[in-house]
Amino acid sequence: MALITCPKCGKQISDTAKACIHCGFSLVKEEKKETAAREIIDYNKLSFDDKNVLKREFYKKYPVYEECEKRRERFLKFINFTCVAYVVFVFLFAGFWIGGMIYHQASKEDAPVFVIVIMLVSLALTLIFLSANILQRKVFYKKHRHNELIIMKKMQKWLKEEKNVSYTLLFSPKQLKDKDFFESIDILKDDIER
Repeated sequence: MALITCPKCGKQISDTAKACIHCGFSLVKEEKKETAAREIIDYNKLSFDDKNVLKREFYKKYPVYEECEKRRERFLKFINFTCVAYVVFVFLFAGFWIGGMIYHQASKEDAPVFVIVIMLVSLALTLIFLSANILQRKVFYKKHRHNELIIMKKMQKWLKEEKNVSYTLLFSPKQLKDKDFFESIDILKDDIER
């Protein structure tokens, strides 16, 4: 049996007492309030704004992870840019090739030199952007995805310990490798690749 202080009168009472023996203050209500206050909140059910507030707090405490997340976002923007550029140059090449064929059929002459030059340049740029996209995806995507999962694992631990929020990551059937990697992360040993 331990002694606790009554919240109302400040005198010492037993921790098993339902009410203060000195002033009659009910301790059952206080217990219920404390239990309700410690109720676990599901992160996935929070609003978008509440999630952003928690993420900002997490990144404020761990600025290294915020910088890593910014690098990952820049990487994804670059991947998207190379995809768009690839599509643009494919259409440019196809347009000039079709235009050159139509010109050749109509005039029975070879296409003008500038059309051929633009075709060759657009073909070269198409191949450059395609290879850059493939290289980025093969070489760097895995590193960025692993860093993202490590940060999510650390955030999951931080939310549970400091905010009393449960954070369950949901993986699709196509993400079994990511799920296995996430479950194998040792928070004490694993850290992001810089």
